[in-house]
Amino acid sequence: MLASAALIAQRIAPYRRIVADANDNPAYLLLSAAIRDWDFTRIWAVKQFWGFPYAVAAVSRLTGLDLDICIVLISVFSLLVALWLAAELWGSGVALFWMVSNYAITLLAAFGGPEPLFFALIFGAFACVKRNSWLLAMFLAACASTVRPVGIFAVAAIQAVLLLDRKWRGFSLGSAIALAVACAYLAGLRLAHVDLFANVAGYQRGDWPGGLASIPLLAIARNLMNGGHMGHPVIEAVKILFVAGHIVLLGACVRRLRKDPAPLRRADVLFAMSYSCFCLMYNAPAGALSAYPRLVSPAFPALLFLAAGGDLKISRPALTAMGVVSVLLAAGSAAGAAQLGAAFRWLP
Repeated sequence: MLASAALIAQRIAPYRRIVADANDNPAYLLLSAAIRDWDFTRIWAVKQFWGFPYAVAAVSRLTGLDLDICIVLISVFSLLVALWLAAELWGSGVALFWMVSNYAITLLAAFGGPEPLFFALIFGAFACVKRNSWLLAMFLAACASTVRPVGIFAVAAIQAVLLLDRKWRGFSLGSAIALAVACAYLAGLRLAHVDLFANVAGYQRGDWPGGLASIPLLAIARNLMNGGHMGHPVIEAVKILFVAGHIVLLGACVRRLRKDPAPLRRADVLFAMSYSCFCLMYNAPAGALSAYPRLVSPAFPALLFLAAGGDLKISRPALTAMGVVSVLLAAGSAAGAAQLGAAFRWLP
């Protein structure tokens, strides 16, 4: 799927140019170059968290590869790890459906982005919880928070389970580990002579000037009514369907939890439910709808497993059809919304 999306996009525009412009990659490339060379004179505004650029800079320094190539390599490898972990946690059917049903996952892996690394770290944390490796789970969840700040939901979910199970020593050591990772991250900002709260201030200016959260679905409704930040009608329709599907899935999970609340003592379920509620309330004028498939994607495997009561069994033709659509949507989105028609012309 990833190779197919890249090849189709390559026929529309040069692949490396697409990678350099896709998602938030311009900012990540700038940050990665500054970290690799330890020269922050070109960094005038900081919004994105630095966990992903640290990884890109390290791989570039070790291999000598260009930064854009390192972004793609890390993204592809991280997604493969995330898929393997998802299959271990929730079953191969859930893992496959999670990938092929969401074009944003293909887009982020084939053209680079921090989310695949975030998926791998979050799913790795839940896999460690499953094996009772609580301290390693906390370390991975804390590291995930340096890649995407919403990783804090995983940290909170793991700590909540430790409290519910009265594992006081694990809770204390886990808190110490999370604090150590946070201090190490802030120390890196200080060494780079960057304001310690620059990331938060950057998000507040750019993404949620009116506050982080609002009434559920309000920001999405405003996006639709204002008509701003809208792309190709097909892609926007898919995003709306994704929001509706997420709400239906949440409803199915709530009904199952009302019958049997025991899964709420699991870290992955606590994370998925709490993080899903946050996604519905996310108050970003430019991103409440446009970023929804990407934003909510780490919660979907646990929600699917909970709603279905186990692994999914979906026919191969259905998975293939969804995979083809996801590839075409990802290629068209990466090359630009206006090029979506060019991507669909590659259908046989």
